[in-house]
Amino acid sequence: AWDVYALLCAEVAACNFQAAAIHGRMLRQLLQPAGRTVLAERRLLMVALQQDIARACLSLTRPSFDLHRWEMENLPARITDDLTDADENPPSAFPFSDRLHPSISPSLCSIFIGIREWLDALGIIMLNRSLYNLTILINGAMKIMVLQGHLLNHYLDNMDEWNHLQSPAALAEAYMTLAAI
Repeated sequence: AWDVYALLCAEVAACNFQAAAIHGRMLRQLLQPAGRTVLAERRLLMVALQQDIARACLSLTRPSFDLHRWEMENLPARITDDLTDADENPPSAFPFSDRLHPSISPSLCSIFIGIREWLDALGIIMLNRSLYNLTILINGAMKIMVLQGHLLNHYLDNMDEWNHLQSPAALAEAYMTLAAI
């Protein structure tokens, strides 16, 4: 898998996004084979996801990986799960809030809430550096990349809706999502 990852990196660096997409799909077959979970090195998972999300964002195409499956197989339910025991509630430099403006769609709200959860965990670490560990770093990096991939998919879904139905609401949502990417 590391060899395919190296090819993906080279193609992204060369802005050859078509070839990079092929290598991204190859990595998906290696890291997310149908019907089973692969226990791969965490660092490989992180860097493969990072390169594929970079490719997808630069080319405005969908990520190669199934992001929902990635979350279920490789990430805790909440990023703060890796910080402390469930009984503790440490303070955060960026206190968590799930209140968003009602005009934002539920699917976009869920992405923004995920970003706020990540910022909450970062804020907890900023106030208590003894909680910092490699697991937090890798899971935090993968979580923010998955959320970026969800933003990209949301943008592409809304652009598809705009192209088919000419919905002004879909176009506005697409532009708002693109600005967030």
